[in-house]
Amino acid sequence: MQLGDRNWQAVGQLRASSQPIPFWLALRHKLADAPVYAKWRKAMGSRIRIFVSGGASLSNDVALAFAGAGLPIVQGYGLTETSPVITAGRLDDNRIGTAGRPIRNVEVRLAKDGEIETRGPQVMRGYWNKPEATRAVFTEDGWFKTGDIGTLDADGYLTITDRKKELLKTSGGKYIAPQPIEQLIKSSRFVNQVVVIGNDRKFASALIVPDWEQLEAYAKLKGLNLKTREEFCHHRGLLICSSARLQRALRI
Repeated sequence: MQLGDRNWQAVGQLRASSQPIPFWLALRHKLADAPVYAKWRKAMGSRIRIFVSGGASLSNDVALAFAGAGLPIVQGYGLTETSPVITAGRLDDNRIGTAGRPIRNVEVRLAKDGEIETRGPQVMRGYWNKPEATRAVFTEDGWFKTGDIGTLDADGYLTITDRKKELLKTSGGKYIAPQPIEQLIKSSRFVNQVVVIGNDRKFASALIVPDWEQLEAYAKLKGLNLKTREEFCHHRGLLICSSARLQRALRI
């Protein structure tokens, strides 16, 4: 049973949005519950109602798989300067892939460059004895600048895409958030590490470290007689396979 299995992701998505599960899908899920999901719940103590994830991005595949197992994970977002919660998901309205909506009495907006700004009673008054640093993180009309880049959908759900200081700027002046691209590329089982570069370049590129064990297993499965890593990196069949998988991951 893989976390990325579409059937189990579908169950997780339907459960997260409180929608009915089709009979055929519910039946397949029930057959998998005892040998797989029941063990997950037991490992977590058997009485878990909800997990809260924060501090780093949560893979949609992981969130959907856990939701399908009856172990829902909601995401939250905030900073030390915001006491620390700004937005949070809810058990009865868990929109997977987002950090939820602003909590009560808290406002969120996006600056022109996509930076997330917030105001409300949860925001600090300022840094101790650092008036210049305090002025730097507040807008003229009193909104706190988080330093994070995100998007807001039509229903007010916040999605974090990157840190502002980590944005790449091409020679043409276009800003690129590398983190989402890196996460999508790493979703390929053939990729071990990846870093996106593009500052002051005409276009963004990715430096990829392959997962050699996965590549060797794939080559053996396909009957490819490859011995050195240089041969792996230059084999046309592997390059085409890897390119196609990355395109699907990036939805190109």
